Amino acid sequence: NSSPNVVAFKDGSADLRLWARIRARLGDRLVWVGGVGDDMVHTYFAAGAEGFTSSVANFMPWVSQELYDTAHRGDFAATRRIFDDKVAEFYAIRARRRGFEVSSVKAAMELCGLPAGPVRPPLGALGAEEHAIIASVVARLGLGAKNP
Repeated sequence: NSSPNVVAFKDGSADLRLWARIRARLGDRLVWVGGVGDDMVHTYFAAGAEGFTSSVANFMPWVSQELYDTAHRGDFAATRRIFDDKVAEFYAIRARRRGFEVSSVKAAMELCGLPAGPVRPPLGALGAEEHAIIASVVARLGLGAKNP
């Protein structure tokens, strides 16, 4: 509590019990950020987060804004619906193999006409099946190279 240079706490552990203990000890002087991604926005905001990290912000930032807006006003059912409708399929690909968190984002960015570059070793690119799924989700959401 005596470090004035510390202004925020980002949790990337997804351990909400630990989060609660740390928040109880440090109180409201910090900005609290859920750092495990778009799928946990509703959970972290319900636990007092004021922000979150987002991978889909790289290729559809308006969805990250929708997640934030609904979670910030406490409409966690809407936050969950947005995730289910627009983000969940991307997260399903991410869960297939370690490193696909990065590979899937880069593939979606490229499909949206945004420069992403290759993944760095030791991570690998998506397989053909995963790339096809990402492409179908990008198309279903109306993204593609005309991404606003």
